[in-house]
Parts: sequence; C-alpha cells; structure tokens
Amino acid sequence: MFVPPFTPSTPLDPQDATVILKRTDLRQRSNLARHLRADGFNVLEVDEGIELAAWCKAFRTAESKLPDVVISDDLISVQQLEDGAKPPFILVTRPDDWRSFMAAERAGAAYVFESSPDDSALRSAVFSLTRAW
Repeated sequence: MFVPPFTPSTPLDPQDATVILKRTDLRQRSNLARHLRADGFNVLEVDEGIELAAWCKAFRTAESKLPDVVISDDLISVQQLEDGAKPPFILVTRPDDWRSFMAAERAGAAYVFESSPDDSALRSAVFSLTRAW
C-alpha cells in the first residue's frame, strides 16, 4: 500500500478556485483579473449580469457546484441569480455609496469594498473565501 509523505495542511490551491468577475470599468476589471490570475485563480470576466447568471448555471449543471467567488459592481446582477445558485460574493461600490453597502449587507455579501485602484484588500478577501480550513 502506498502512503504519501506527510504534508501539512495548506490553503486551497488557488488554481482549484474559480472567480467570476463582473466589473463595468474595463481597466479596473482587466487589472484585477490579471492580478487574480497571477495569484493562481481561474478568472472568468463578464460584462453583463445575464452572463454572470449563465456562468453560475453552467457551473451548477456541469460540475454540480458553483464558482468559488463572484465579484461584482452590480448588486442587482447577484440578486437575480436563481435561489441556491448564489456563490459567496463581493460587492464593489462607488465611494460613499451607503445605500449599496447596506443593500449588499442585507443580500448576504461576504465583503463590500469601495472601488479603488488598489485591489490588494479585495484580493485578500478572495483568498479568505477560497481557503480550505
């Protein structure tokens, strides 16, 4: 019988985690996607809420699971996902958009961030949501 060598438990390999990224601002979306890919995540970029819903449905049908994280700057897109088809999500709002912040909290957002050129906190949130404990 083969017994693999002991390896301490580690966070989930990012390449096993898929992030769907829906951001309206193309430059910010591209930069964040590039950074997440460099971190080892599979990233699917979408433009519209309907694409987000289609990808979530495709994951659920093909793999019997949901994407690991959804990042969106549009709460309505996330709220329109089918019941049971809502993966953990992060909402990115405009600065000082307290209405969206409160609505995201009520909708069950894992994190809510103000839009910023520095995406390090957002990337850390993605790591924390995909970590295996």
